Amino acid sequence: MSSYEFGRSEINETKNKLLNYKEISRDEEFNVVVGGQMQKSILIMFEGKRSETEPTIRIVQVYAVNGTDAYTATAAYLLEADDSTVENAKNIVKSFKIL
Repeated sequence: MSSYEFGRSEINETKNKLLNYKEISRDEEFNVVVGGQMQKSILIMFEGKRSETEPTIRIVQVYAVNGTDAYTATAAYLLEADDSTVENAKNIVKSFKIL
């Protein structure tokens, strides 16, 4: 399974798990470094919550596969987060690499 295929599968699963799932953005041309090589993946931002009593959170994710191992890099923050927190979350996930 490729990083891209793994990402699509994980996104579909997440849509069914979270309440009030809402996709904010998706980059299906995002490249992630795996074993020193660039692989096509998906960078996605979405929001939702696990239960009615929990706050809505925004999540940024990227996906990678290296052989038989699959990885999801995730950053999450409350909707009220300041701009600095949002940018830091995005940058952390975008910098994910498997060496």
